[in-house]
Amino acid sequence: VVKVDYANLSGIKILVAEDNEYNQIVVEDTLRSLIKNVAVDIAANGLIAVEMQEANTYDLILMDAQMPEMDGIEATKEIRKLKDATKKAIPIIALTASVHKADIDKCLLAGMNSFVPKPYTPEQLLTALAEFYHNDNPASQVEEISESVLENTEEQVPQQQEKTEIVSLGFLREFVEGDVDRMKKYVGLYLKLLPGNLEKIGSALGAKDLVSLIKIIHSMRPHLSYMGMEEAAKMAADMENFTNEGNRDSEVLELAKTMVAHCEKSQVEL
Repeated sequence: VVKVDYANLSGIKILVAEDNEYNQIVVEDTLRSLIKNVAVDIAANGLIAVEMQEANTYDLILMDAQMPEMDGIEATKEIRKLKDATKKAIPIIALTASVHKADIDKCLLAGMNSFVPKPYTPEQLLTALAEFYHNDNPASQVEEISESVLENTEEQVPQQQEKTEIVSLGFLREFVEGDVDRMKKYVGLYLKLLPGNLEKIGSALGAKDLVSLIKIIHSMRPHLSYMGMEEAAKMAADMENFTNEGNRDSEVLELAKTMVAHCEKSQVEL
């Protein structure tokens, strides 16, 4: 049994800066399922996040590090320059698929207060929020996310059907605490977005456009992790690392082709 004191988070107002549709839905669902009376607004890029922070009152910002128009690093710097003392001091937590020290340091140096890795567990997300916000409710009690919820769903989602050659839904089942409807929702969304993602990868491969390739690969990494596609997620991480190292273009292109094959097989399995 995992004990999480989320009663103190009741009533929190959160701005989520995230451009990826899949990640937007996952983070909003997670927050709404775990925190009572939570208010969540979504900003599709850093520029919008700065404008929304200036125009509204939030308790905390969850900021994706990589976004179009303006990334999370620049958005944080702009927020820290705001004239309103309260608005400029808002706690900002980075949401990042990279846990490399250099990338985390960039977030912290830009003025972010902390970070949560993607994909995160509900406990990681709640712990980060609780570090910077609580509602001082004396009636707050520690509530439990019970393992019995997970146990009760095993008949609905048989274990032997969760683990296949490419896909393993154990992580997803644990992430949603056994909520079969949310599992179906996230799997369905993955399948809906996959053809478009694979088409973008194919175009980038055809043009040998590594910048576009790594951009789409990066956006897919959390999706792969939620589907339990550990090998494909590792390939995605390796491709980003190899690109940063330089002179490894051929390895990146070969890994991308292998990852596409994994994704195509995951489509059939799911």
